[in-house]
Amino acid sequence: MNLRFILMGTIIFFFMFNACMDDSSSPYNPQTTYIDDPIVLEISTFLSAGVNWQGDSVFDFSGTMLVQTDDYNDFELTYWTSSSCDEDVWVYNSRKQKWDQIGFSPGPGIMCLTVITEQGHLFSARGLQARDYLDKDLEMRVKGSVSRPKVRALKINPDYFIVPIMLGNVYSFNGLAYDGESLWVCSNFSDRIYNLALKGRILKEFEAPSEYPFGLAFDGQNLWLADGSDRIF
Repeated sequence: MNLRFILMGTIIFFFMFNACMDDSSSPYNPQTTYIDDPIVLEISTFLSAGVNWQGDSVFDFSGTMLVQTDDYNDFELTYWTSSSCDEDVWVYNSRKQKWDQIGFSPGPGIMCLTVITEQGHLFSARGLQARDYLDKDLEMRVKGSVSRPKVRALKINPDYFIVPIMLGNVYSFNGLAYDGESLWVCSNFSDRIYNLALKGRILKEFEAPSEYPFGLAFDGQNLWLADGSDRIF
């Protein structure tokens, strides 16, 4: 298999975020970065939003086969922002009858580039249970000052889990590889490579051989790195 394809594949559906949950029962820490790499087994097409009288974005899943057959276990929400950073976005929890936050504006000290960016969030990556967000008519409501929101239903691997990284001064990670016992990630913020236990504890770290480390792959013996200029180490 082409090694570059493997390296690029490590970042498909690789979601990274700083979690700031408003639910006191949530296990997420606002100062912790979480990474995940779910395997998507089935996926629906994106639905665009209608707008109700309150100004909320409404998504009608009554015609989506994956939802009709009750074979979904996640949703993905995407939207456009006017900067490289996320925005505050909420989705209505029909079971608890309250708004849960899924998108979060960055905290102080985070620099955002002025560039049109598409953001994306898996519900499960935020600790949200997918079935809580459809009402009896199989509709979902989303609110927030974002452009062109879209949602699609997914079926992901049932053993999916997220990994917390307790490294508060590093918030940008790229690449994800598994060596059979532990995880490897790299950061183009620190230009370092980190070896992580499955629960997020840093086992070791070292400087990357180039600037802007981008993707990682493990071939059974060696760890491979691709950087932002398409070089492979």
